[in-house]
Amino acid sequence: MHLYWRIGRSILERQKKHGWGAKVIDRLALDLRTAFPEMRGFSRANLMYMRAFAEAWPESEIVQQLVGQLTWGANLVLLTQLKLPAARHFYAAQAIEHGWSRNVLSHHIESGLFERKGKAITNFSANLPEPHAQLATNILKDPFRPGADRESSGAPPIGGASEDAKEDGVEVVQGRLNVNSASARRNRGTPI
Repeated sequence: MHLYWRIGRSILERQKKHGWGAKVIDRLALDLRTAFPEMRGFSRANLMYMRAFAEAWPESEIVQQLVGQLTWGANLVLLTQLKLPAARHFYAAQAIEHGWSRNVLSHHIESGLFERKGKAITNFSANLPEPHAQLATNILKDPFRPGADRESSGAPPIGGASEDAKEDGVEVVQGRLNVNSASARRNRGTPI
């Protein structure tokens, strides 16, 4: 990944020095294919992506620490589908943290996860004791959790709730999280 970034950085510097119309990319593509005939990936189109990659991630430290952990395909998804640097950073970090494939990364971008994340307005903290409030908030933040992850995280099973949660006024009915405010306020601060 760092090689692609260095090639892209070199293209940016040469274009700055010689100008865009100097056919820097075309000459470099030919030179690289001649020097390394057994290597693939030095087409004009791929060099354009390398240039965009270096332009999108100007610091080499980020390439080594963050996007260097992603595949070239995942980086191309970030480059082609996102314009905001903050969104690129967010999705790169999420892809690394959750081990997303390129297709899963693309799906999350298309579904607007960056725009949705943390924006849900709830009254969970006002109406639920702390462990349940945080759990309910986390359920909203990550709607793509498989059922097995829900069980291991302590989340109530889909279509139901634990007995403790029902007593505390929390219940999942037909896929919706219902909070009984009176019951939750009465039980606030009660150890679970």
